Amino acid sequence: MEFEVSDSAVKPQKENRIVNEKALSLQAVAERLDISDETARREIEAGKLKAYRIGRQWRVFEADFLDYLARHASQWVERAV
Repeated sequence: MEFEVSDSAVKPQKENRIVNEKALSLQAVAERLDISDETARREIEAGKLKAYRIGRQWRVFEADFLDYLARHASQWVERAV
Protein backbone atom coordinates (compact mmCIF):
# COMPACT_ATOMS: atom_id res chain seq x y z
CA MET A 1 0.00 0.00 0.00
CA GLU A 2 1.37 3.44 -0.96
CA PHE A 3 0.66 6.73 0.74
CA GLU A 4 0.99 10.13 -0.80
CA VAL A 5 2.32 12.89 1.42
CA SER A 6 1.24 16.35 0.42
CA ASP A 7 3.24 19.50 1.12
CA SER A 8 0.46 20.73 3.38
CA ALA A 9 1.03 17.77 5.69
CA VAL A 10 4.68 18.72 6.12
CA LYS A 11 4.65 22.52 6.02
CA PRO A 12 2.70 24.62 8.52
CA GLN A 13 -0.43 26.17 7.12
CA LYS A 14 -0.57 29.95 6.63
CA GLU A 15 -3.50 30.07 9.05
CA ASN A 16 -1.16 28.88 11.85
CA ARG A 17 0.93 32.01 11.36
CA ILE A 18 -1.97 34.16 12.49
CA VAL A 19 -2.25 32.22 15.73
CA ASN A 20 1.47 31.90 16.46
CA GLU A 21 2.83 35.32 15.53
CA LYS A 22 2.23 38.73 17.06
CA ALA A 23 0.50 41.24 14.80
CA LEU A 24 1.05 44.98 15.19
CA SER A 25 -1.53 47.67 14.51
CA LEU A 26 -0.82 50.48 12.08
CA GLN A 27 -0.51 52.83 15.06
CA ALA A 28 2.03 50.55 16.77
CA VAL A 29 4.13 50.40 13.60
CA ALA A 30 4.01 54.19 13.23
CA GLU A 31 4.98 54.66 16.87
CA ARG A 32 7.93 52.27 16.60
CA LEU A 33 9.21 54.08 13.50
CA ASP A 34 8.44 57.54 14.90
CA ILE A 35 6.33 58.43 11.86
CA SER A 36 2.69 59.40 11.41
CA ASP A 37 -0.05 56.84 10.88
CA GLU A 38 -0.52 58.25 7.38
CA THR A 39 3.15 57.71 6.49
CA ALA A 40 2.93 54.12 7.74
CA ARG A 41 -0.22 53.63 5.65
CA ARG A 42 1.60 54.98 2.57
CA GLU A 43 4.47 52.51 3.13
CA ILE A 44 1.88 49.71 3.18
CA GLU A 45 0.02 50.96 0.11
CA ALA A 46 3.33 51.36 -1.77
CA GLY A 47 4.08 47.69 -1.08
CA LYS A 48 7.15 48.47 1.00
CA LEU A 49 5.66 47.08 4.22
CA LYS A 50 3.70 43.85 4.06
CA ALA A 51 0.40 44.15 5.92
CA TYR A 52 -3.03 42.57 6.09
CA ARG A 53 -6.31 44.41 6.19
CA ILE A 54 -8.82 43.04 8.67
CA GLY A 55 -12.06 44.93 8.26
CA ARG A 56 -11.03 48.58 8.37
CA GLN A 57 -7.78 47.98 10.26
CA TRP A 58 -4.27 47.11 9.10
CA ARG A 59 -2.15 44.48 10.85
CA VAL A 60 1.57 43.86 10.33
CA PHE A 61 3.18 40.64 11.50
CA GLU A 62 6.27 41.13 13.68
CA ALA A 63 8.43 39.19 11.19
CA ASP A 64 7.28 41.41 8.31
CA PHE A 65 8.00 44.51 10.39
CA LEU A 66 11.53 43.28 11.18
CA ASP A 67 12.09 42.46 7.51
CA TYR A 68 10.99 45.99 6.58
CA LEU A 69 13.40 47.43 9.17
CA ALA A 70 16.28 45.36 7.80
CA ARG A 71 15.59 46.56 4.25
CA HIS A 72 15.12 50.22 5.22
CA ALA A 73 17.47 50.56 8.20
CA SER A 74 19.62 53.26 6.64
CA GLN A 75 16.57 55.44 6.00
CA TRP A 76 15.57 55.34 9.68
CA VAL A 77 19.13 55.82 10.96
CA GLU A 78 19.47 58.97 8.86
CA ARG A 79 16.25 60.32 10.39
CA ALA A 80 17.56 59.76 13.89
CA VAL A 81 20.78 61.71 13.30
